[in-house]
Amino acid sequence: TLLAISRSDSTAVAEALRVLKQSDDGTLEYTLAIVMQGSRRPLEGSRIARLMLAPSRVPQMQAYGHRVLAALQLAQGHWSGAKAELAAAEAIDPGPALEYHAVLATAPFLTPSPTEVALLQQRLRAPAPAPAAPTGSHPLFSVDSDIRPLARAYLPGLLSARNGHAAGAERVAGELERSGKPDTLARAFASAIRARLHFVLHDWRAAGLLLDSARVPVVSIASHVSPIMSQGYLSFLRAETFRESAAEDEALRWYDVAWRHSVFNLVYLPPGLLRRGQIEERRGRRVEAVAHYTRFLEFWADPDSALRPLADSARASLQRLGAPAGARRSLSLRAPPPASAAL
Repeated sequence: TLLAISRSDSTAVAEALRVLKQSDDGTLEYTLAIVMQGSRRPLEGSRIARLMLAPSRVPQMQAYGHRVLAALQLAQGHWSGAKAELAAAEAIDPGPALEYHAVLATAPFLTPSPTEVALLQQRLRAPAPAPAAPTGSHPLFSVDSDIRPLARAYLPGLLSARNGHAAGAERVAGELERSGKPDTLARAFASAIRARLHFVLHDWRAAGLLLDSARVPVVSIASHVSPIMSQGYLSFLRAETFRESAAEDEALRWYDVAWRHSVFNLVYLPPGLLRRGQIEERRGRRVEAVAHYTRFLEFWADPDSALRPLADSARASLQRLGAPAGARRSLSLRAPPPASAAL
């Protein structure tokens, strides 16, 4: 499948999709990950994710497919499309979809409304719904189940920190800290909340130190299929702290790290490309800057209106750098609209 997509071989792609349609959940999920992480055309992952929506798949796989499609929508600058896919996922398997919605809402490049954030916090604090049945046998169906109570305590605090609400953020961080031993995930979550709060306060040094202590080692399957344990949002925020601290070499490295290791981390690739373009332009490295800006616009060809200024800034930079007109046009490999909208 990877070779067929990389070569733009439509006949081979059709054959690969035909085989995948009949494959087990593990093969389907693994192939999706390989395409989204190993291809120059990761948006083609939407064609594989849609196979997960088949009625013959267990509910958790269908919900997982919608969550992946949400990531692919946001990777194109479509926050509204991402939320539509999350709503479709939540109708099938509510807990993971709500948690992923909260994780995405903390992204530094998004500006969810205070009302949206408050509603997410309220819903996360309510009793967790029962998981969809049947359970299924693949680890992706249960990888977050053990940490769900902890995650639902953590995410409201992270959202408070995102909005600069110090009292609410510190209250949750303190509760998490008191609930765990020095080396536990609870304390790492507490550090992540405080890191985001210090980031909002422009205390880059403190934010960076706390982010370092917020990262935890995880087994491959968890980092691969869990939006929380993949820790892409922590890596992207770390890159932002280095950029704000003028540690540009480290920032470039972390922007490249942030989108790797999980299909859910793809959302951090386009804004990372924009930042890398800005850094390289500032350094006078025209060729590298043009390449990053152009690649960014391949993803964010037509973003939501709230995110359009970022795409416009990249086009303005390309014009300023004297890039060919073709580089400034949208060359996106477009994914289909959200399944919920199509239905």
